[in-house]
Amino acid sequence: MDRHASNRWFLWVHYFDPHYRYELHSELPTFGTEQMDLYDGEIRFTDEALGKLFTGLRARGRYDHTLIVITSDHGESFGEHNLWQHGVSLYTPETRVPFLMRIPGLPGRRVTTPIGHTDLFATIVNLAGGKPNPEMTGRSLVDVITGEDRDRVVLQQFSRPGVKELRGAASRDCHVIYNAFPDTSWEVYRIDRDPLEFEDLSETSECATTRRALEAWCNEHE
Repeated sequence: MDRHASNRWFLWVHYFDPHYRYELHSELPTFGTEQMDLYDGEIRFTDEALGKLFTGLRARGRYDHTLIVITSDHGESFGEHNLWQHGVSLYTPETRVPFLMRIPGLPGRRVTTPIGHTDLFATIVNLAGGKPNPEMTGRSLVDVITGEDRDRVVLQQFSRPGVKELRGAASRDCHVIYNAFPDTSWEVYRIDRDPLEFEDLSETSECATTRRALEAWCNEHE
């Protein structure tokens, strides 16, 4: 879908391919036939599709004047915590997703500041010359993009009424999950050294700052 006003164009493209059920694309090299292999193949297929999109932008003289954002609404579980696919947890395989921005005129760099999808709208408004307002859920990342890399806490929520209620908080090194329903409990992971969250540190003092931030948020929204 695209919209244009004067000389500004906005284009949203949704690629659904890296999504169950995964298909084998015979025109591309295969990674194998297991579920994760097929998923990797779908990512490769989407990468090829993005290449065609960028080629089209270059052919129209728009590539060097276009803000490009690539992200995903979720990841996939492949047996971690005995879970599969998505929409079942807040663990990092489902919630830690790519977030790439190409901004004309700015050199590429990698930032470690935790960000969330709610930051995207405020950031694009800011980059387009507007000013984010308090009604926007997230915050502009322009300061981060231009060099002010720092830690912060990003809050998460999963709700399946009557089945499961989860709250989460992710910082640069930590991921804290509060299982609100049906069985109340806490989980704490040091994702800087345990990215797949095998070791629950909830009985220790690890990630105390991130946990306090989540506790405050849960108390505020009860």
